[in-house]
Amino acid sequence: MATSKLGIVHCDDTLIKGDYHTLILSPANGTYTLALKTSVGGTISTGNVITSSGTCDVSVRINGANVVWPSAATVIAASSSINEKAAASANAFGVGAKLEIVISNNSSAANLAISIAFARTA
Repeated sequence: MATSKLGIVHCDDTLIKGDYHTLILSPANGTYTLALKTSVGGTISTGNVITSSGTCDVSVRINGANVVWPSAATVIAASSSINEKAAASANAFGVGAKLEIVISNNSSAANLAISIAFARTA
């Protein structure tokens, strides 16, 4: 079965903060590109994930390195209840960075929605 994705980037009018959003209809374990080359630099502040059913773990990577969430976690657990985590470290990216989503431990997850909020730094 093919996996469909929808990605949206939003930056407010002052370009001080923004969000990366993606919806993966049929997520599978693996790596998905969120931004091939960012047009601005920033610091990721939060990650939000939810599925319509099933569960999976979601990692966010900047140039191949995992963003670290509280308690040194490198994944956010996705289920049918929204899960929001504040980034703890390894969360800054420069202009031209590659942002990726890594899905693991998938257990029949469907309609995985991901929002990554950031503050612009460059």
